Amino acid sequence: MMDDAKRLALVRDLLEASRPLPELARDLARLPWDFEGVGLRLEAAYIRSILQRYLAGELRAGQVEEWANLVECRDDVVFEGASSGTLRVLHELANPLVTRSLTAAGARSLLLLLD
Repeated sequence: MMDDAKRLALVRDLLEASRPLPELARDLARLPWDFEGVGLRLEAAYIRSILQRYLAGELRAGQVEEWANLVECRDDVVFEGASSGTLRVLHELANPLVTRSLTAAGARSLLLLLD
């Protein structure tokens, strides 16, 4: 069983997308679904970094969607206290079929919602 510190280090890796997403998804899937501890707070800076990496060509739209879906469903990510803009942007990134497909122009407009 993974202790909370190791779990939260893995969640931070996810929020920062500091490792390949398939590797993160695999490691996260090994964790119990429910989490009773204090999670990591979703900060606009995490989303801003992902969008900037997309604009720089480091991430594709599908990778951004995968990242947002991995973040959106986690018990160990705290959404309380996140701005409505931050939550809206995460929702848009995770649900492009319901909202809009990610484009460079769209990413720039979403960045404005994070400020």
